[in-house]
Amino acid sequence: MSPLVILAISVVVAIVVFLRVLAVNADQDQAEYNPFEKKPFVFDALYELTVYRHLVELFGDRYYVFPQMVYSRLMQQKRGEGLYHRVHFDRKIADFVLCDKEKAVAQLVVELDGPSHNSEKRVERDDKVDTMMRLVGLPILHLKTDNLDKDYIKGEIEKALATK
Repeated sequence: MSPLVILAISVVVAIVVFLRVLAVNADQDQAEYNPFEKKPFVFDALYELTVYRHLVELFGDRYYVFPQMVYSRLMQQKRGEGLYHRVHFDRKIADFVLCDKEKAVAQLVVELDGPSHNSEKRVERDDKVDTMMRLVGLPILHLKTDNLDKDYIKGEIEKALATK
């Protein structure tokens, strides 16, 4: 037998053995493997928690305050429309949604606009979301994160709800 054939057979045998060992290890580790971990906080930033507390304190008696709600909970495609439009709202998340306490119907979307909202891409995203909310008749309020005073938030939300 030529040395080249022996080398080829040795390589094939080595690959088969390696794959079998890998498969056995994968079976053993599969039950223990976990690519997930618990997030340390529900909110992405401390100011979000501060605003949430303000909203609950100021409006919790009249509205449910839901943080981090996906827009697909607030709107849906009309029957007969293709999936094309769904990608515009499917994975987008509203910072807060105020819903009536009778049927939990959304009354106001509150977005917190930090410095990242000044980027061209983010401005474009915000414009799309604002348009979608206008089309479904749901008011949206953008609060700049540089002024999260409780009285200011109360006044802005009351104005937004009054124009509804």
